[in-house]
Amino acid sequence: TLYPFSFLEYLSFKSYSFQTKDVLKTEKRAILKKHFLEYMQEGGMPEYLTYHNAEVLKEVYNDILYRDIIVRYKITETKSLRELALYLLSNIGVPFSFNNLKRMLGLGSMNTVKSYIEYLENSFLFFTVNLYRHSVKKQIFAPKKVYSIDSAFINTLAFHFSSNKRRILENIVFLELKRKGEEVYYYKTEQNGEVDFVTCGKREKKTLIQVAWHLEEKKTKQRELESLFAAMDELDEKESLVLTYDTADKITQGDKTIVVKPVYQWLLE
Repeated sequence: TLYPFSFLEYLSFKSYSFQTKDVLKTEKRAILKKHFLEYMQEGGMPEYLTYHNAEVLKEVYNDILYRDIIVRYKITETKSLRELALYLLSNIGVPFSFNNLKRMLGLGSMNTVKSYIEYLENSFLFFTVNLYRHSVKKQIFAPKKVYSIDSAFINTLAFHFSSNKRRILENIVFLELKRKGEEVYYYKTEQNGEVDFVTCGKREKKTLIQVAWHLEEKKTKQRELESLFAAMDELDEKESLVLTYDTADKITQGDKTIVVKPVYQWLLE
């Protein structure tokens, strides 16, 4: 499976020779942050990065919808499919249910919505993420979250909201986890707090990851950390991770530790 450029590949494409020690040097770190902000905006589609023409992205997007989905699956409700794709693109990382999407799009069957999302996944335009539960049945019926194959699609084609920066950061983290071959879920605590990602590695070891633009606001920090500590208690994990735009820290509570680090640093490890 080939994905758009990772951040390391993006740096190589931009002819920037990254060295591991760069993240420790103030001047080099400033250059990395500049490149990362550009990566958030431009994504990793090689043709788009070459020509910087938004029409390239629109053409790829429309080709996927029409050639890979509408023609292949003989879809007649083309307007509903386009509306669904645009809705998902504008609501990256937001839980959704098939039933709510059915009502929103005015479709008669929930199975139609399921099929449309399956087609969008098969074409690699979107990925869905299940809620982490030991019961497969609970995973199937719980709300899902969705992520895009590239942040440039979100920036160019989606409706824009004030939370877009954080959502794009989350999308970049998700794609990196997919590149690493991780099995990715999200998690709800018993108090209804949310953890963005739970990955399951070898020997049942889980990694809990929260994504935040920053932790400067007291309410934001409290919400993110409380959800993580609660999830660590419930899943019996001693360490977890918060990925931000540019914050580094280590927070301990009892025998549990939360490591906070910039996304660009994590991407280059």
